[in-house]
Amino acid sequence: MFRHRFDPFSELDRLHKELDRMFQESFRPGTRPGRGFGTEFPAVNVRETDQEVFIEAQLPGVSAKDLQINVTEESVSLKGERREESEVQEQDFVRREYTYGSFARELMLPAAVKSEEADASLKNGLLTIRVPKKVEKKPTGRELTVKEE
Repeated sequence: MFRHRFDPFSELDRLHKELDRMFQESFRPGTRPGRGFGTEFPAVNVRETDQEVFIEAQLPGVSAKDLQINVTEESVSLKGERREESEVQEQDFVRREYTYGSFARELMLPAAVKSEEADASLKNGLLTIRVPKKVEKKPTGRELTVKEE
């Protein structure tokens, strides 16, 4: 019969490695303290076409009235609150991972945009923001030929 022998030093080593990993993830750019290690809310996708920039954010449980969106030429900021509709008093939770409360996130855009033409829609917990890109003015002019006299 094989018996596993408890080795306190290997357990301490495993714990040390796990703590190192959590601290490294918590200080990555784009993460905020207090939201879990290495996580960010809301999760977003940013994509662009030749004419527009699209931002999609997963916002389950958030209503449009609880959202504030600000668009500048360079960034989009999302602020809001996810509310708990009713609290269950009669059940004892073994694990509770649903989070409620306020959130804020600022995203730098990949191109300059026309903030005044931005629009947003929220459907089934997915926020979609569409912002047209600014048309870059190409310098006009012409090349001169130099005449020798």
